[in-house]
Amino acid sequence: MSDQKCYCCGHIFVSSDMVYNIESIAYCKECRDNIIGFAEELRANLGIQRRNFTHKDLLERFLKHQKDYAPWGNVERWKDSNWSYPDCSCGCKWFLELEGSLGMDWGVCLNKKSHRCGLLTFEHQAGLDCFEED
Repeated sequence: MSDQKCYCCGHIFVSSDMVYNIESIAYCKECRDNIIGFAEELRANLGIQRRNFTHKDLLERFLKHQKDYAPWGNVERWKDSNWSYPDCSCGCKWFLELEGSLGMDWGVCLNKKSHRCGLLTFEHQAGLDCFEED
């Protein structure tokens, strides 16, 4: 067991207490619980009912960026036949798939160097200059 530092609060904890860890990103249980608790409180205050989202729901809500592949952004994929245009679904080590059936197409980018870091991302939306093979 080694000590870890929480990405959120900086708290040092033993890795066995870790709730979430991908590469060097780790969260302590308290921060994870606070994040979940905040989301639940926000839902309650806004009168938002928990529901099952569909692929269509996510397509209507996800953020788009000019560095995304077209049609969501301005990067024309396959413009240069000599260039590789990987996307998250090609096995990027930073792409954390959602749970359930939506995880077949959707996830969150955890690459700090990416313009999509921390954002809900469609699997074919990005990858140029941020994809890293697992």
